[in-house]
Amino acid sequence: MADEIQDKAAGVVEAIFGSGGEAEAEAKEELKGDPAVPTSPQTTAAEARVEVKADGGKIATLVDGTTVETFPDDSKISTFPDGTVVESKADGAKITSWPDGTKKETRPDGQKITTRQDGTTTVNNADGTKIVTWPDGSQRESRADGTKVETLSGGVVTETQASGVKIATFPDGTKMHTLVDGTKVAFMPDGSQVETRPDKTKTTTYADGTTVESRPDGTRITTWKEQSTQETRPDGTKVTKWPDGTMLEVQPDGTKVTTRPDGKVEISKAETKPEVKCCCLAG
Repeated sequence: MADEIQDKAAGVVEAIFGSGGEAEAEAKEELKGDPAVPTSPQTTAAEARVEVKADGGKIATLVDGTTVETFPDDSKISTFPDGTVVESKADGAKITSWPDGTKKETRPDGQKITTRQDGTTTVNNADGTKIVTWPDGSQRESRADGTKVETLSGGVVTETQASGVKIATFPDGTKMHTLVDGTKVAFMPDGSQVETRPDKTKTTTYADGTTVESRPDGTRITTWKEQSTQETRPDGTKVTKWPDGTMLEVQPDGTKVTTRPDGKVEISKAETKPEVKCCCLAG
Protein backbone atom coordinates (compact mmCIF):
# COMPACT_ATOMS: atom_id res chain seq x y z
CA MET A 1 0.00 0.00 0.00
CA ALA A 2 2.82 2.40 0.90
CA ASP A 3 4.44 1.83 -2.52
CA GLU A 4 1.17 2.61 -4.25
CA ILE A 5 0.80 5.85 -2.30
CA GLN A 6 4.37 6.88 -3.07
CA ASP A 7 3.92 6.08 -6.76
CA LYS A 8 0.74 8.15 -6.83
CA ALA A 9 2.47 11.09 -5.14
CA ALA A 10 5.32 10.85 -7.63
CA GLY A 11 2.72 10.80 -10.42
CA VAL A 12 1.24 14.06 -9.14
CA VAL A 13 4.62 15.80 -9.30
CA GLU A 14 5.21 14.50 -12.81
CA ALA A 15 1.78 15.60 -13.99
CA ILE A 16 2.38 19.12 -12.66
CA PHE A 17 6.01 19.69 -13.62
CA GLY A 18 6.62 17.16 -16.38
CA SER A 19 9.09 14.29 -16.40
CA GLY A 20 12.12 16.58 -16.32
CA GLY A 21 14.34 14.01 -17.98
CA GLU A 22 16.65 11.44 -16.39
CA ALA A 23 17.88 13.75 -13.63
CA GLU A 24 14.32 14.49 -12.52
CA ALA A 25 13.45 10.80 -12.52
CA GLU A 26 16.45 10.03 -10.29
CA ALA A 27 15.51 12.86 -7.95
CA LYS A 28 11.95 11.57 -7.61
CA GLU A 29 13.20 8.05 -6.98
CA GLU A 30 15.45 9.37 -4.20
CA LEU A 31 12.51 11.30 -2.78
CA LYS A 32 10.41 8.14 -2.68
CA GLY A 33 13.13 6.22 -0.86
CA ASP A 34 13.84 8.86 1.79
CA PRO A 35 12.21 7.96 5.13
CA ALA A 36 11.82 11.68 5.80
CA VAL A 37 9.16 11.93 3.12
CA PRO A 38 5.69 11.00 4.42
CA THR A 39 3.77 8.42 2.44
CA SER A 40 0.39 9.92 3.36
CA PRO A 41 -0.43 12.12 0.32
CA GLN A 42 -3.29 10.40 -1.50
CA THR A 43 -4.30 12.69 -4.29
CA THR A 44 -4.23 13.15 -8.05
CA ALA A 45 -3.04 15.91 -10.32
CA ALA A 46 -6.59 17.22 -10.67
CA GLU A 47 -6.83 17.68 -6.91
CA ALA A 48 -3.67 19.79 -6.70
CA ARG A 49 -3.52 23.60 -6.94
CA VAL A 50 -0.64 25.05 -8.93
CA GLU A 51 0.65 28.60 -8.75
CA VAL A 52 3.04 29.81 -11.44
CA LYS A 53 5.33 32.60 -10.24
CA ALA A 54 6.62 35.48 -12.33
CA ASP A 55 10.17 34.11 -12.28
CA GLY A 56 9.00 30.81 -13.73
CA GLY A 57 8.90 28.96 -10.45
CA LYS A 58 5.90 26.89 -9.45
CA ILE A 59 4.15 26.07 -6.19
CA ALA A 60 1.96 22.99 -6.05
CA THR A 61 -0.36 22.59 -3.08
CA LEU A 62 -1.91 19.18 -2.53
CA VAL A 63 -5.26 18.71 -0.82
CA ASP A 64 -3.59 17.34 2.33
CA GLY A 65 -1.62 20.57 2.68
CA THR A 66 1.68 19.32 1.22
CA THR A 67 3.41 21.99 -0.86
CA VAL A 68 6.13 21.53 -3.45
CA GLU A 69 7.86 24.69 -4.62
CA THR A 70 10.09 24.49 -7.67
CA PHE A 71 12.54 27.30 -8.50
CA PRO A 72 13.92 28.30 -11.90
CA ASP A 73 17.24 26.58 -11.13
CA ASP A 74 15.27 23.34 -10.61
CA SER A 75 15.81 23.30 -6.84
CA LYS A 76 12.78 22.34 -4.75
CA ILE A 77 11.37 22.76 -1.28
CA SER A 78 8.72 20.26 -0.16
CA THR A 79 6.78 21.01 3.02
CA PHE A 80 4.62 18.26 4.51
CA PRO A 81 1.65 18.57 6.88
CA ASP A 82 3.59 17.24 9.87
CA GLY A 83 6.17 20.04 9.48
CA THR A 84 8.82 17.97 7.71
CA VAL A 85 10.69 20.06 5.11
CA VAL A 86 12.80 18.58 2.30
CA GLU A 87 14.99 20.99 0.36
CA SER A 88 16.50 19.59 -2.86
CA LYS A 89 19.16 21.85 -4.39
CA ALA A 90 20.15 22.08 -8.03
CA ASP A 91 23.63 20.71 -7.32
CA GLY A 92 22.16 17.49 -5.91
CA ALA A 93 22.39 18.38 -2.24
CA LYS A 94 19.36 17.64 -0.09
CA ILE A 95 18.43 18.91 3.37
CA THR A 96 15.64 17.29 5.38
CA SER A 97 14.35 18.96 8.56
CA TRP A 98 12.02 17.12 10.95
CA PRO A 99 9.59 18.77 13.38
CA ASP A 100 11.57 17.56 16.40
CA GLY A 101 14.58 19.59 15.28
CA THR A 102 16.50 16.73 13.65
CA LYS A 103 18.21 17.76 10.41
CA LYS A 104 19.86 15.64 7.73
CA GLU A 105 21.99 17.02 4.92
CA THR A 106 23.17 14.93 1.96
CA ARG A 107 25.86 16.60 -0.11
CA PRO A 108 26.78 15.97 -3.77
CA ASP A 109 30.00 14.19 -2.79
CA GLY A 110 27.98 11.63 -0.83
CA GLN A 111 28.69 13.03 2.61
CA LYS A 112 25.73 12.87 4.99
CA ILE A 113 25.40 15.08 8.07
CA THR A 114 22.67 14.45 10.66
CA THR A 115 22.11 16.93 13.49
CA ARG A 116 19.76 15.85 16.30
CA GLN A 117 17.71 18.05 18.57
CA ASP A 118 20.18 17.65 21.47
CA GLY A 119 23.02 18.95 19.29
CA THR A 120 24.55 15.55 18.51
CA THR A 121 25.91 15.43 14.96
CA THR A 122 26.72 12.39 12.84
CA VAL A 123 28.84 12.74 9.71
CA ASN A 124 29.01 9.84 7.26
CA ASN A 125 31.66 10.35 4.58
CA ALA A 126 31.75 8.69 1.19
CA ASP A 127 34.94 6.79 2.16
CA GLY A 128 33.07 5.02 4.96
CA THR A 129 34.33 7.22 7.79
CA LYS A 130 31.71 8.03 10.43
CA ILE A 131 32.14 10.84 12.98
CA VAL A 132 29.74 11.36 15.90
CA THR A 133 30.11 14.56 17.96
CA TRP A 134 28.18 15.05 21.23
CA PRO A 135 27.14 18.38 22.79
CA ASP A 136 29.82 18.12 25.50
CA GLY A 137 32.52 18.10 22.81
CA SER A 138 33.30 14.38 22.98
CA GLN A 139 33.66 12.68 19.62
CA ARG A 140 33.92 9.20 18.10
CA GLU A 141 35.36 8.57 14.65
CA SER A 142 34.93 5.17 12.99
CA ARG A 143 37.13 4.65 9.94
CA ALA A 144 36.65 2.30 7.02
CA ASP A 145 39.67 0.18 8.05
CA GLY A 146 38.05 -0.56 11.43
CA THR A 147 40.00 2.05 13.42
CA LYS A 148 38.00 3.98 16.02
CA VAL A 149 39.10 7.31 17.49
CA GLU A 150 37.29 8.81 20.49
CA THR A 151 37.83 12.29 21.89
CA LEU A 152 36.53 12.70 25.44
CA SER A 153 35.30 16.00 26.86
CA GLY A 154 38.42 16.28 29.04
CA GLY A 155 40.66 16.24 25.98
CA VAL A 156 41.72 12.59 26.18
CA VAL A 157 41.86 10.96 22.72
CA THR A 158 41.65 7.17 22.40
CA GLU A 159 42.36 5.27 19.19
CA THR A 160 41.44 1.61 18.74
CA GLN A 161 43.13 0.16 15.67
CA ALA A 162 41.77 -2.72 13.62
CA SER A 163 44.59 -4.89 14.99
CA GLY A 164 43.26 -4.36 18.52
CA VAL A 165 46.02 -1.97 19.63
CA LYS A 166 44.68 0.94 21.68
CA ILE A 167 46.37 4.35 21.94
CA ALA A 168 45.28 6.96 24.48
CA THR A 169 46.64 10.50 24.20
CA PHE A 170 46.30 12.79 27.23
CA PRO A 171 46.24 16.61 27.26
CA ASP A 172 49.75 16.83 28.72
CA GLY A 173 51.13 14.87 25.76
CA THR A 174 51.37 11.50 27.51
CA LYS A 175 50.52 8.55 25.25
CA MET A 176 49.45 5.12 26.49
CA HIS A 177 49.68 2.17 24.07
CA THR A 178 47.81 -0.99 25.04
CA LEU A 179 48.93 -3.96 22.96
CA VAL A 180 46.86 -7.00 22.08
CA ASP A 181 48.64 -9.16 24.68
CA GLY A 182 47.79 -6.65 27.42
CA THR A 183 51.18 -4.95 27.56
CA LYS A 184 50.90 -1.23 28.26
CA VAL A 185 53.52 1.28 27.18
CA ALA A 186 53.33 4.90 28.38
CA PHE A 187 55.32 7.58 26.56
CA MET A 188 55.88 10.62 28.79
CA PRO A 189 56.38 14.23 27.65
CA ASP A 190 59.89 14.26 29.20
CA GLY A 191 60.98 11.44 26.90
CA SER A 192 60.74 8.65 29.48
CA GLN A 193 58.86 5.45 28.77
CA VAL A 194 57.11 2.99 31.10
CA GLU A 195 56.24 -0.53 29.93
CA THR A 196 53.98 -2.74 32.07
CA ARG A 197 53.60 -6.38 31.01
CA PRO A 198 50.72 -8.70 31.84
CA ASP A 199 52.90 -10.48 34.46
CA LYS A 200 53.25 -7.07 36.25
CA THR A 201 56.89 -6.63 35.22
CA LYS A 202 57.49 -2.89 34.81
CA THR A 203 60.34 -1.36 32.83
CA THR A 204 61.00 2.38 32.98
CA THR A 205 63.33 3.91 30.40
CA TYR A 206 64.50 7.45 31.15
CA ALA A 207 65.47 10.09 28.62
CA ASP A 208 69.18 9.66 29.47
CA GLY A 209 69.01 5.96 28.54
CA THR A 210 68.82 4.56 32.08
CA THR A 211 66.36 1.69 32.49
CA VAL A 212 64.83 0.28 35.66
CA GLU A 213 63.08 -3.09 35.56
CA SER A 214 60.87 -4.08 38.49
CA ARG A 215 59.72 -7.71 38.61
CA PRO A 216 56.76 -9.17 40.52
CA ASP A 217 59.07 -11.09 42.91
CA GLY A 218 60.63 -7.81 44.08
CA THR A 219 63.76 -8.00 41.93
CA ARG A 220 64.90 -4.62 40.62
CA ILE A 221 67.44 -4.22 37.82
CA THR A 222 68.91 -0.85 36.89
CA THR A 223 70.90 -0.47 33.66
CA TRP A 224 72.82 2.76 33.04
CA LYS A 225 73.60 4.13 29.61
CA GLU A 226 77.24 2.98 29.86
CA GLN A 227 75.77 -0.53 30.27
CA SER A 228 76.72 -1.11 33.90
CA THR A 229 73.91 -2.82 35.80
CA GLN A 230 72.78 -3.26 39.37
CA GLU A 231 70.40 -6.02 40.44
CA THR A 232 68.67 -5.80 43.79
CA ARG A 233 67.20 -9.14 44.84
CA PRO A 234 64.28 -9.80 47.19
CA ASP A 235 66.65 -10.88 50.01
CA GLY A 236 68.51 -7.57 49.81
CA THR A 237 71.52 -8.83 47.86
CA LYS A 238 72.88 -6.30 45.36
CA VAL A 239 74.85 -7.37 42.31
CA THR A 240 76.60 -4.71 40.24
CA LYS A 241 78.22 -5.50 36.88
CA TRP A 242 80.48 -3.26 34.80
CA PRO A 243 81.11 -3.46 31.05
CA ASP A 244 84.70 -4.68 31.62
CA GLY A 245 83.36 -7.83 33.29
CA THR A 246 83.90 -6.80 36.90
CA MET A 247 81.13 -7.90 39.26
CA LEU A 248 80.45 -6.85 42.83
CA GLU A 249 78.01 -8.72 45.05
CA VAL A 250 77.01 -7.16 48.34
CA GLN A 251 75.19 -9.62 50.57
CA PRO A 252 72.67 -8.72 53.28
CA ASP A 253 75.22 -9.29 56.06
CA GLY A 254 77.60 -6.81 54.42
CA THR A 255 79.91 -9.40 52.84
CA LYS A 256 81.34 -8.20 49.54
CA VAL A 257 82.34 -10.58 46.76
CA THR A 258 84.27 -9.03 43.88
CA THR A 259 84.87 -11.02 40.71
CA ARG A 260 87.50 -9.58 38.34
CA PRO A 261 87.54 -10.00 34.55
CA ASP A 262 90.43 -12.52 34.89
CA GLY A 263 88.28 -14.67 37.20
CA LYS A 264 89.97 -13.63 40.43
CA VAL A 265 87.55 -13.50 43.37
CA GLU A 266 87.98 -11.27 46.38
CA ILE A 267 85.84 -11.70 49.48
CA SER A 268 85.59 -9.00 52.09
CA LYS A 269 83.74 -9.72 55.28
CA ALA A 270 81.81 -6.98 56.97
CA GLU A 271 83.74 -5.41 59.83
CA THR A 272 82.32 -6.03 63.27
CA LYS A 273 82.74 -3.46 65.98
CA PRO A 274 84.43 -4.74 69.16
CA GLU A 275 82.18 -5.15 72.09
CA VAL A 276 82.72 -2.40 74.64
CA LYS A 277 82.31 -3.41 78.26
CA CYS A 278 81.78 -0.86 80.98
CA CYS A 279 83.23 -1.56 84.42
CA CYS A 280 81.66 0.43 87.15
CA LEU A 281 83.54 0.70 90.49
CA ALA A 282 81.58 1.12 93.61
CA GLY A 283 82.60 4.24 95.44
